[in-house]
Amino acid sequence: MKFDLEAKIAAWKKKLKANRVFDDGDIKEYEEHLRDEVNFLVDNGMDEEEAFYKSVKNFGEPKNLAREFKSVVQIKNPVKRRLHLAELSFLSLLPNYLKLSARSMLRNKFYTTINIISVALGLIVSVIILQYYFYETNQDTYVEDYDRVYRINAGRVNDSGERTLKTAINFPALAGTLREESESVEEVAQLVGNGTIFRKDEAVFQENGIFYTDGSSVLCVFSVELIIGSSEDLDKPNTIFLSEELAEKYFNNENAIGQAIEVIDVVGNWELFEVKGVYKEFPEISHIQPTALLNNTDIVQKLVDSGSFGPIPYDDIVWRLRNNYTYAKLKPENNAGLLEEELNAIIDRYRAGFDARQGINTILWHQPISTIHTTPDILNEPKQVADTQSLKFIFWIGIAALLIGWINYVNLSTAQSIKRAKEVGIRKVMGSSKSQLIIQFILESILVNLIAIFISIGLLMVLSQRFEDLIGLNVFDYVLEFKPYWAAFLMALFIGILFSGFYPALIFSRFKPISTLKGAFKNSKSGIALRKSLVLLQFSLSLFLIICIYVVFNQIHYIKNLDKGLDLENTYVINAPTFVEGNSLSRFEVFKRDLEAIPGISNVTNSSIIPGNSALPSMMAEKLVKEANEERIRLNYARADHAYFDHYKITLSEGRYFEEERGTEDQAVVVNEKALELLGFNSVSDAVNKRIVTSIGDTLEIIGVTQNYAQQSMQMEYIPLMLQLPVESGYIAGMGATSLKIDSGNLSGITEQIEGVFNTHFPGDIFNGFFLEDQFNQAYALEDRFQRIFGGFTIISILITILGLIGLSSYMSRQRKKEIGIRKVLGSSEIQIVKLLLNDYFKLIIFSCVLSIPVAIWWFKVWLDKFPFKYAPGVLAFLIPITILLAITVISVSKQSIQAAIVNPVNSLKED
Repeated sequence: MKFDLEAKIAAWKKKLKANRVFDDGDIKEYEEHLRDEVNFLVDNGMDEEEAFYKSVKNFGEPKNLAREFKSVVQIKNPVKRRLHLAELSFLSLLPNYLKLSARSMLRNKFYTTINIISVALGLIVSVIILQYYFYETNQDTYVEDYDRVYRINAGRVNDSGERTLKTAINFPALAGTLREESESVEEVAQLVGNGTIFRKDEAVFQENGIFYTDGSSVLCVFSVELIIGSSEDLDKPNTIFLSEELAEKYFNNENAIGQAIEVIDVVGNWELFEVKGVYKEFPEISHIQPTALLNNTDIVQKLVDSGSFGPIPYDDIVWRLRNNYTYAKLKPENNAGLLEEELNAIIDRYRAGFDARQGINTILWHQPISTIHTTPDILNEPKQVADTQSLKFIFWIGIAALLIGWINYVNLSTAQSIKRAKEVGIRKVMGSSKSQLIIQFILESILVNLIAIFISIGLLMVLSQRFEDLIGLNVFDYVLEFKPYWAAFLMALFIGILFSGFYPALIFSRFKPISTLKGAFKNSKSGIALRKSLVLLQFSLSLFLIICIYVVFNQIHYIKNLDKGLDLENTYVINAPTFVEGNSLSRFEVFKRDLEAIPGISNVTNSSIIPGNSALPSMMAEKLVKEANEERIRLNYARADHAYFDHYKITLSEGRYFEEERGTEDQAVVVNEKALELLGFNSVSDAVNKRIVTSIGDTLEIIGVTQNYAQQSMQMEYIPLMLQLPVESGYIAGMGATSLKIDSGNLSGITEQIEGVFNTHFPGDIFNGFFLEDQFNQAYALEDRFQRIFGGFTIISILITILGLIGLSSYMSRQRKKEIGIRKVLGSSEIQIVKLLLNDYFKLIIFSCVLSIPVAIWWFKVWLDKFPFKYAPGVLAFLIPITILLAITVISVSKQSIQAAIVNPVNSLKED
C-alpha cells in the first residue's frame, strides 16, 4: 500500500488532541515543526515513510509531549513558566536550527567562504598582535609580589624641578644604606656589571649577563628558582651561581656545585670563584637577564686601590660613582610614599655637600618594576625598552582587523537579506515567531565564527612561530602568564560574535511577510544605508592604515639615510682586549702599525668609543670665564687618537685636530657644536683657544670644533661631546676599540689576518671584530620591528577588506541584473555600466578620505614627534595611499561589474 503522509500526520495530530493539555495553537505549532523535519529528511534523500517515522521518534511520542507540556503548565509563576517553555522549545528545535543553518551556509558557499576567511584572518591578526602587546606591556609581572618591587633610579633636576637626567643606575652605597636605615623596605638587591671573561681549563669565554651582587636578596626579589644549592651561599664572598644553560655549557652533565671558574675582575685581574648554586634562567619577560650571579662586594675598593679615581677617597666614590642597579621590595603594606621620603633624606644626608659644590641637584626616585619596559628616556637600561606609542597603535590594528572581518559578515549577511527576505516571509506565514528567527540567524553567525576560530587555531600553530622568527621574540611562550587578559578578550570575542549575528537577525526578523513576498524590501533605504556605512568604515580604516604605513616606512628610511656627519662605510672595529698585563699606549701603537701593514687595510685609529655607543661617561663643565647667568653643563667625553677624525671623516668647523708633532696635548680638547651651544659661546670662532673647567678640576683648552655628527643613532638628538687624546694612566689606557678601513674585495682573508695580529699581541684574549655599519644600524631594530609588524598586518587587514568587496560587489551585481539589462536595452554601453557600478564605491572612497585623513594626520604627528629628525609628509603621503585604495577597489569590484555588464540583457530581463 502506498504511504500516505497526510493521513499519518492527521493520525498523529489526533493523538495530540486526545490530550486535553494542548490547545489548537499548540497542536498547529507542533505540526509545523514535524513537517519541517520531514521535509528536511526528504530533501536529503530519505523516502517519506522513513522520514516520517524518524521525525516522530526524534520529536517524541504524543503522551511524552503531553507530560512535558503539563509540567510546564503546572508552574504557577508565569515568568518561570515562560522560561521553561522557551527552554523546552529551544532544546527540541536546536537540531532543526543547526540543520537549517548548515543548509543555508552550503547553499551560499561563496559568501560563507568569504565570511569564514574574513573572520579567521581577523582572529589570527588580533590574537598574534594582542599576545605581542601583552608580552611587551607585562614584563616583570612573573615576579612574586611584583607590585611591591621597585627599582631605585637616579637623576638630576633643574631649579624649576624638571628632570634633566634620568638613569637606571645609582650609587654603590645606596643598597647598604637602605638596608640599615629604611623602615619601608623588606629586601634590597644590588646588581652591577653585564659582561666579563670566564676561564676554565685554560679556555677563555666572553659572557654576557654576568652580574656582581651583594648577597642572596637578589634571589628573593626576582623570585629566582634554584635547581640546586642554597640561597644563603650567595652571601659568601667569591661564590657564583650559574644559570642552568651556563652550567650545562661549562660542566655538561656533571654536578656544578663545588667547581671553580676564573673570572676577570674590574681591574683586569683573574679571580677564582666557587660554584655554589644553579638556577633556572630568568624568563624573557624580565627586563634584566643575569646568566650568572657573583658575590663580590669590594668592586669599588678595587677600583680605588688601582688608582682609577686618583686621589678621591673611597667614601666619596661610593656616593659619586653610578654603576649599580638597585631594587627594593617593600613590606606588605607597600608604603611607596615613605620610601620616597627616605630616598630624599638619603640624598640630603650623603650627597648635599657634593651637589652644592658642583651646582647640581641629584635625586633618587622609585619606579615600579612592572613599568620599566614601557618607560622611555631612562639611560643605562639593561634591555631595550618598548615603544609605547607604537605598541598602542599595533594594539588597535589587531582590534581593527577583527572588526573588519565582522563587518564583512554583517555586510554580506544584510546584503543577502534581499534574497532571504522571501524565505523569512514564508517562515513567518507558516508560523515562525520573531524569537525563533533571531535564534536561527544568531546560530548561523555562531557556526561561521566557530569554523573561523578552529581554522585560525590551526593556522596560529604555524604562523606563531613565523611571527616569533620575524620579530626575534618568543612571545607565545608566555600565553598562560596573561590569562586575565585573554579571559577579557574571549568575553569581548563572545560579545562580538553575538552582535555580528544579532544585528542581521534583528533585521530579518522585522520583515513583514506581505512586503517581503512581494519583493518590496529590495528598495529598503535602511538596508542600503547600512551596507554603505559599513563599506565606508572599511574604506576609512584601510585608508588610515595605508597612510600610516606609508609615513612609517618613509620616516625609517629617512633616518637611516640621513647624513650622519661621519663615514661608516667599510669600517671594521676590533673591541679592545679585556685583560692585558702591562697595558700601555705603546702596545696599542705597535698593534696599530702591524694592522696597517696588512694589504687592504688603511687608516687605523684607537679610541675609547665608536659611533653608535650611547652610554658614554660624562662630567660637568663650564667656561673658565663665564657670564653671571651661565650654568654648568653636562658634557659627554671620550678619548681618541690623532687619526680618529680623519678615519670617520668628521668635518672640522673651526680650529684644528690633535697633531702628533705637538706632543701629548693632554690639556687640549676637541668639542662639537652642540657642546658650544650649551656652554654659551656665541660662535665657533669665539670658542677656539678658550678654556673650560671640568668637575674633576681640569682646565682644558678648546683647540677645535667639529660639526655635529651621529655619535648615537639618528633617533636621538646630537649630544654635547668632548674628545681628548688617550693617556697612559688608567685601565688599558682609555682604549675601547680599534677602527680600521678595510678593502671590501677580500673580506674573509683580511679578517683572518686581523685576528692573527690580534692573537699575536694579546694572546689568550678573545677576538671580537665586526663591521661598524651593521652594528650602528642595529639601533633601528625597534623601528624595523614595528615596520614589519605594522606593514604585515596592515596588508592582511586590507586583504580582509578586499574579500568583503569581492563578495558584496558580486552579490550587488546579481541583484542589479534586471536594471543593467534595461539600461543596455536603452543604449548604455558596457563601459557605462561598469562606471555605474563603480560609481557608488568611488563616492564612498571620497567620504573615507574626509574621515580618515584628519585622524591619520593627528596620529603621524604624534608618532613623528618622538624623532628629533623628522621626515615631512607632503601631498604624496595622501595621494599615493588614496591611489592604492582606488586600485584595490577597482581590481576587487571590476571583475564582477564586467561580468554583469556583458550579460545578454534578454537573459537578465527573463529573471524574476
